[in-house]
Amino acid sequence: GNYERSDRKGWSVAIEAFREFYQARPDAHLLLHAVSSRAILRDGHGREPPHAVEEEGVPLRLLLQASGLPREAYTLEERVLPANRTAALKRAADVCLHPSKTEGFGMNL
Repeated sequence: GNYERSDRKGWSVAIEAFREFYQARPDAHLLLHAVSSRAILRDGHGREPPHAVEEEGVPLRLLLQASGLPREAYTLEERVLPANRTAALKRAADVCLHPSKTEGFGMNL
């Protein structure tokens, strides 16, 4: 998930790596599945979190915009997805990139 201000998950590295790859392969598409802190609260309680709860995490939309990638080159998915949907996305991918600097569970795939 994307719920910490530090870039522990390596989001900026992933975006930069894809930007370089995209220059050679403009038919490529980046799907970032980065569950937001508000989505985690929403999923856990089944209702919208209070407006006072601020979004935490790395500002991925800003990083993507600043990368210079065209909008059609990426998708940012911030919702909690069912496990079978997440598994299907990973099976459909040509590359599954996890540039985490640390991983709490040690189980990326």
